[in-house]
This record gives sequence, C-alpha cells and structure tokens, in this order.
Amino acid sequence: MNNNMLDQIVRDIKSKGWSFQENILTPHDMSSISAFFDEHREEFVAAQIGKGELRQRQEGIRGDFTLWIDPLKTPSPLSKIMSSLEDLKTNLNREIFLGAREYECHLAYYPPGTFYQKHL
Repeated sequence: MNNNMLDQIVRDIKSKGWSFQENILTPHDMSSISAFFDEHREEFVAAQIGKGELRQRQEGIRGDFTLWIDPLKTPSPLSKIMSSLEDLKTNLNREIFLGAREYECHLAYYPPGTFYQKHL
C-alpha cells in the first residue's frame, strides 16, 4: 500500500465515513498469500458463529475456514502485507484520531459452494 493510497483512504473516511480501494494487494502479495495457504492449509479451522460457549458451526450462515494471523508473530511470507496494515492503522490514528491500539487479521478459505451470509 503506497502513500497515495493511504492518503486516499484517510480522505475518503473523513468525507464519507468509509473507503473502498482496488488493488491494495499487489500480484506479489497475492502470490505470497497463495503460497502461504498452500503450505498451511491444514491449519485452517472451520469458522464458527457466536461467542464463548455459544460458538457453533452453522454452514448455512458461514462455511469458510480461517487462520488467524498474530500481528506480533507474523509469518515471514505475510510480513510486507501486515506491515502495510500497521501503516494504515498508524495513519488512521494520526489523521482521524482513531485510537486503535491493535487489530485482528485472518485469512479465510471458502470451499466451492460456501459463503458467509451478509450481516451487520
């Protein structure tokens, strides 16, 4: 993510409250994610809905498999991408006083025919 894109995201959020950007990930980034996925596919777990003891698998709502990425222990193939997310967080904190200290990040795999139902 380059500085122009970071600036555009900030401008969008200031004016509209949201931002949509295409091509945030480069072809190299996508290749890194794909290679990481191929090497770690068995570590992805069936996604669930709900919290705590109420967590459950509901494929009619959500059929993906996820792998959470710890920003403090980023796998090296994903370090450039995670660094870009950190830059985004820093920019948003500085420019719109977001106050974010941390963020969550995961990769999701959707087998054919699965989805994640739209939700708010």
